[in-house]
Amino acid sequence: MNAFSKLASMSDLKKLVEAPDVFIAAVALSGKDFYEGRGDRTSFFECILELNPSGIPDLGRKIALVSKKEFMGLKLYNDKICNPERVNKQTVYRLWMHCCRVGQTVTLEQMIEFQPHLTE
Repeated sequence: MNAFSKLASMSDLKKLVEAPDVFIAAVALSGKDFYEGRGDRTSFFECILELNPSGIPDLGRKIALVSKKEFMGLKLYNDKICNPERVNKQTVYRLWMHCCRVGQTVTLEQMIEFQPHLTE
């Protein structure tokens, strides 16, 4: 049963990664069971790190999307208590290296929008 739930979670992540823009990604997140506590967001970050960032459309805004509770009135997370604003510094650094430095698909401004508290 755990394997089936993992496969369902991966199909939701696939929809998020393959969405052509942030608006469709937000609709996909709001309609599915996306939880911070189950590690769905961490799985999304790991998926980005495994893929070529230039093949993921609108990546910078999707990364910023998963750090918000709501997007244009749509509730993104199904956790009752979650704080998606903060991300582990090591994860942010790995995303920056992979998407900004190596892949050059996400701008520094988009990474600052993603985690503005780390600029201090």
